[in-house]
Amino acid sequence: MDKKRRLIKLYEAEIEKISDIRADIDSLKDMSDEYLIALIGKAQKFHRIFHKTWEEICRNDIEIDAVKPIFIYRKELEADFAYINRVEKDIKKLKQEIKEDKKELKIYNDKYEHSQKLIRNKLILFLSFAVMFLCAIVFQITMFRLYHDIWIPSLVLMLALPLALCGFYGFSLMRLLDQETENEELEIENELQFARECLQQRQEEIEFFDIKYRNVFQEIDEYQLQAYPYVEKILRKMEYREEYRKAKNEYQGIMELEQFKRPEIYLYIPEIFLIEEAQDTFMNQIKEKMRKIDEYLVQTIETD
Repeated sequence: MDKKRRLIKLYEAEIEKISDIRADIDSLKDMSDEYLIALIGKAQKFHRIFHKTWEEICRNDIEIDAVKPIFIYRKELEADFAYINRVEKDIKKLKQEIKEDKKELKIYNDKYEHSQKLIRNKLILFLSFAVMFLCAIVFQITMFRLYHDIWIPSLVLMLALPLALCGFYGFSLMRLLDQETENEELEIENELQFARECLQQRQEEIEFFDIKYRNVFQEIDEYQLQAYPYVEKILRKMEYREEYRKAKNEYQGIMELEQFKRPEIYLYIPEIFLIEEAQDTFMNQIKEKMRKIDEYLVQTIETD
């Protein structure tokens, strides 16, 4: 899939996600008081335990507000980091293969030049002997004609035929050596070209992720990308706390019971169900993001 199609697919998926978030938040208006109270209660409990557990493990090394976008996009970050690591390993491997292929190609080029030099020397030597042999034949024929006044075609055939066969054999060897060397060189060049094409594809994939985090996940800045591995370790350690795990499962369960389409997004930002201002801020950010994604989608579609 080319970069343009991948970007269009990415933008369309993000627009669908934003539409699901809007639908989830709008569904709060139609939720019964019983379930709304239950949702708020579970959200309050998880919010309290989450902050408490975070402070116990992290000890305020990282402020929660500074890495909040990581919580929202945790699922995407986990998948993207794993994929990018594989791509970077492939790039490193391909660069090594290209380096080795270039080295091997240089060896074969040196070998080819050396073999050509040998062939030229042998050809010069062969031609020298051939000229001397022809001169000997002419001399023999001249002597026979002068002193014996006869023409001896059998002698000419007997001497010329071996010479012709030797010449044909030498020419065949020269062509065969050239062809083998050319085939070896062509094979290495094909391997080198294939490795370069694969490297270009991998580099384009890295460029795709640059665009993805610049346009779609623009809330994720350089600091958060660097902090993500550490944040992920903290979240995994929190999973070992029974109190945290129980509160999380209860909070997530009530959202799934209400058939929220994107419960993983609200999991670490329960304040949007507790504080009206936080919900308004969140929805304004979503609205602005939808506007930008629409612009990027139109620009990408119109790009040749």
